[in-house]
Amino acid sequence: MIDGSNMVARIKGQQISRFDLPAEVRDHVKELVTFGNGVGELEAMLKHAQEEGGAARLGIPGGAELVKMMNYRGAQAGLDFQAVERVYWSVSEPSLHGVLDAIRTTLVALVAEMRAGMPESAENPSAAVADQAVNVAVHGDQNRIEITSAQASGNGSHQVHARSRIEKGSRGKFWIVLGSLTGVGILLVGIATWQGWWT
Repeated sequence: MIDGSNMVARIKGQQISRFDLPAEVRDHVKELVTFGNGVGELEAMLKHAQEEGGAARLGIPGGAELVKMMNYRGAQAGLDFQAVERVYWSVSEPSLHGVLDAIRTTLVALVAEMRAGMPESAENPSAAVADQAVNVAVHGDQNRIEITSAQASGNGSHQVHARSRIEKGSRGKFWIVLGSLTGVGILLVGIATWQGWWT
């Protein structure tokens, strides 16, 4: 989006196309925002977006130079009466919620994978267990399946550890289904409480 002005009005939050940018930078300014921020900064960004009408305005790297270039090209085209003041990305509040939710979900999966891979006697995960958990929870490369069976003879126990490859899409479907089931469960509890089926 751009902020700017012309002879009759100020412009704020006007959406533009990539093709409105100078040809030299079109391939470098994409409609994709990469976040390298910590959770605290993202939460502050979300709070600011809520206060500012539902969107966060994020500066584009080299934005000041881009503004100068756009104004220079505008003057060359005979548009001296208008000026661009700022070029930025506008990220909606739901998108920021989605980023924070993805971080929390990945963290829960990471801890669960580490706990599943640790022996009962261990207090801290080994480096191999931590690497495996990152591969599963963050990269989605593998899935751990552990089956414990008590059908061994005598006083012993029998454990089977198997690893299976799964597709990233399948993992995404699993989380969507799990989220849907959780939502349905919360709805049913709410209805039951409202109807007085239990106290």
